[in-house]
Amino acid sequence: MRHDGRHRRSITTTLAAAAMLAIAGCATKPPQLPEEAPPPPVASVPEPAPPPVTPAPAPLPKPPPAPLRRDVIVVFDADTASAATTAAAIAEALPPQQYRVTSVDSANLAPTPRSPPAVVIAVGRAAVDAARTEFPGRPIVFCQVFAYEDVLKGGGAIWGVHSLPPLALQLKTWQTIDPKLRSIALILGEGRDMLAAEATTAAANVGAEMRLETSHSDRETLYLFKRLAAQVDGLWLFPDNRVLSPTVLRELLSYANSHSVGVLTLNESLLRWGALASAASVPADVAETVRVVAERVAAGKTQDLPAMTPLRAAELHVNPAVAAALGLPRVTEQHWVVRDPD
Repeated sequence: MRHDGRHRRSITTTLAAAAMLAIAGCATKPPQLPEEAPPPPVASVPEPAPPPVTPAPAPLPKPPPAPLRRDVIVVFDADTASAATTAAAIAEALPPQQYRVTSVDSANLAPTPRSPPAVVIAVGRAAVDAARTEFPGRPIVFCQVFAYEDVLKGGGAIWGVHSLPPLALQLKTWQTIDPKLRSIALILGEGRDMLAAEATTAAANVGAEMRLETSHSDRETLYLFKRLAAQVDGLWLFPDNRVLSPTVLRELLSYANSHSVGVLTLNESLLRWGALASAASVPADVAETVRVVAERVAAGKTQDLPAMTPLRAAELHVNPAVAAALGLPRVTEQHWVVRDPD
């Protein structure tokens, strides 16, 4: 019995020792760390776009060279009252940035110390002759020359601007003053064939008949008009001093009034002698037209430049007393300016 008791104590002791050893073994084994969670994914940050490349500024264009200033001589008739005024208007119309302008009357003209002028502008017939003498071979632009055919016959580099306002414009305005105007007398001296042809064409364009005569003296002019007065409604009087004189003009205008013939002239002063109306050129229009022609000549652009360039305006004056005596409609305006294509 005591043997069984010892045996049970031994078993108990053995089990206790085993338990202790198990506990000791567990105590000596290092503890296991818990598994670490994987780090969260790092969001990818896009690389910043490179800054735009600013193109290099384009080089500034080079300024255009300053225009070449050309020398221009304006010559005018010393004995003609309106020539100096026209010459001054022409000089003012030429741009100073492009031209050096010298104005001088024909009586005192002499070659300038500068280089020859690019163009000479001559105002009046005496100015044309002086320019040809003092500046031989230089291009000339002329104006206020009635007998332009004689000037052109001289040849050379020469171009003109008409001294008369546009003929068709004169006739159209004349018909507004006298609506019954259908037949017109025109008496010219010899050598005015170009003017006669232009006037005949202008009359046809407004439905009027031109009765053309050639005269050789002032007395013949008066004789021819008296022969035509009963056949025409009007007399177109151009300033041809070869076939007109102050004495004949007074007789002619008196005869026209007594035979109910209206007279259109280019000189306003003749209204007080009995002319119905005057149609004169406009100084500003003359200056601008000359400027355009002179610039083309100075630049050498003359290939299609006509020998004569027309004006575009006319200054009209009317004698209301003569208009009333002729039984014409009442004239509301005694002075006005008309222009193509008015």
